[in-house]
Amino acid sequence: MTWLIRLLLCAIISATTSCGFSFRQVLLSHHRRSWVDSSPIVVDVSPFSADMKADSRVIHKRIDRPARSFDLSLYESPSDATDYFVERELRFAGVARLYTDKDTSINTVLDRLSSSTVAIIGLGGVGSWSAESLCRSGIGNIILIDLDDICISNTNRQLHATSSNVGKMKVDVMKSRLLDINPHCNVTVIHEFVTIENADALLSSLLPNLTACIDAIDGMYEKTALLLACVHHGVPIVTCGGAAGRMDPTKVVVDDLTKVKEDRLLFKCRKLLRQEYGFPKVPIVSGKAKSEGRVRNWRIQAVYSTEVQQKTMIKGIEYTDGTSNVNDVPSSSFRTCDGPLGTASFVTASYGFAAAWKVVEMIASDKLVVPKRQGKRIQKRATSKYDIIESSRRYVQKMHNS
Repeated sequence: MTWLIRLLLCAIISATTSCGFSFRQVLLSHHRRSWVDSSPIVVDVSPFSADMKADSRVIHKRIDRPARSFDLSLYESPSDATDYFVERELRFAGVARLYTDKDTSINTVLDRLSSSTVAIIGLGGVGSWSAESLCRSGIGNIILIDLDDICISNTNRQLHATSSNVGKMKVDVMKSRLLDINPHCNVTVIHEFVTIENADALLSSLLPNLTACIDAIDGMYEKTALLLACVHHGVPIVTCGGAAGRMDPTKVVVDDLTKVKEDRLLFKCRKLLRQEYGFPKVPIVSGKAKSEGRVRNWRIQAVYSTEVQQKTMIKGIEYTDGTSNVNDVPSSSFRTCDGPLGTASFVTASYGFAAAWKVVEMIASDKLVVPKRQGKRIQKRATSKYDIIESSRRYVQKMHNS
């Protein structure tokens, strides 16, 4: 940090004495030459005062970095490629330092982040914040999946909802925003809703480069279908519960799906996975966990709030989950722009940030949490969209009959 401060002083003096070089030229020259041959950088300080000559040693700085391979054909010249790595470090070294240790350097973490591919499914009140947080964390490849446009009623909770963006497609607006944050980020947009019918095929089309995905879908059956696809293909996933009707962002936590509480949406998804797709409720058989009634993790990370969901009275009908029946949850992502429950950006953003944190942590620490395959039954049924549809219909009928 000291050498950077002194470089700033040199740049200021050079500007006042018309020496003919800018701060950016000094900085990039320093990084570029030290990257190529790690040789000392010596700047002619003759135009400066005698006092500055004594401090010229701060520019005589050697920076050692581990050798790395990269494709020079992607750049017009080797210096352009060097500029990319310099800018990458300037932008994201702050994040990388959080995950370094004696065996892991900043460049190693940056390589992991920049080479990873993360898909965000659903760019609403949760997914939009996740996407930006991932981009600002140095994720190199981001896939945005949604078919919705921006409504004015999204203003209270969605990052991209501004007056100038109303009516525009969410994925297009977010792509433009992400590229403005990091021009080197490879952003792919897919104008598509995830449905029971296309969840497996859509996820398959993203393989084998997909590192992880964030599920910000608000429909129970679509969410379950995506979870099944991730389990079948072994893709790490962070699924997000319902943020509506909650006011305290400090109650947001991340844990295994088997540990979720106070979230009706994730509870219904978990119940559907157990009853219709053979996911086991296997208790831990020894130790403190047994006495507490814990079950073995499914290795599906979930973002949820321990806050009890607020109830809303609309036209004399009590709503707790965005429906006219307190025992139901939203069954589809195809719904109006705004539901009956209240929502606020400080809660939805907390969900999105928590999901992004978990993904970045897994990638930066090189410890991806891959979902467990839950036996032969689930492996067979998760591959068939017709089984998913039929099971969902049977489950809906059972719920209505009860």
